[in-house]
Amino acid sequence: MNLAEKVFANYPDKKHVLVILSDMIETAPEFSFSQVSRDTSNMKNYILKQERNNELPSLEGVKVYAFGPSASSETGFFTDTGISG
Repeated sequence: MNLAEKVFANYPDKKHVLVILSDMIETAPEFSFSQVSRDTSNMKNYILKQERNNELPSLEGVKVYAFGPSASSETGFFTDTGISG
């Protein structure tokens, strides 16, 4: 996402669309969703820490489409979240 931020900054007058194809599982040394409880306060604290350290990309005005696996049999394996910035 940091790369997307840099690319979009180089084209300020263009429409910005980001398509994410991912298993949606974060596995990083400092945080792994597969190894922590699903307590939302842990996740919020992790995001707040990244925000304080300016580690979150600025995607203001970017249309984001995230496609990832879904546990629901109704939606199929991949789900379009249609997140909009």
